[in-house]
Amino acid sequence: MILSGFRNNKNVVASISHYDYREFEDIMADGGQPYTFDYAGYSRFRGTPCIFKVPQNYAELYHDYQFNRKDREYGVWKLKDVEILPDDIELDIEELKFQNAIWGTRGKSGKEPLKYVHLVDCETDHLEEILKLKQVKSVYTIFINRILKERKQ
Repeated sequence: MILSGFRNNKNVVASISHYDYREFEDIMADGGQPYTFDYAGYSRFRGTPCIFKVPQNYAELYHDYQFNRKDREYGVWKLKDVEILPDDIELDIEELKFQNAIWGTRGKSGKEPLKYVHLVDCETDHLEEILKLKQVKSVYTIFINRILKERKQ
């Protein structure tokens, strides 16, 4: 996944979601990721800004943020473990939002532990069930319809 964060000469830090304040040594990030729908747009930060790539996907990062608040696995990476992207890289923000759109699910039974998954990874019948919900954000409806249309082609 491509993340926006801040770095020093050893580490990078990224806030994953709206209320996720991350601080490590002399670097800090707050407000979430601009390539997701849980972005707050705060301007609180410390360190050198950077765009970088990590092996984890957004569902993994969000799940860690939601359920491992005291003992987080992600949010701070060693500089050697990430790929720093060029400052002038042009990103398709809307496509990144589409690819990173996640859904909380309790499985087919509805009784499994809550797990976050990418919409693009959901089965067709799952997406059709999501569309039946009354309080689905319109952008999710747009994304789900796009996925379903692409699957029919």
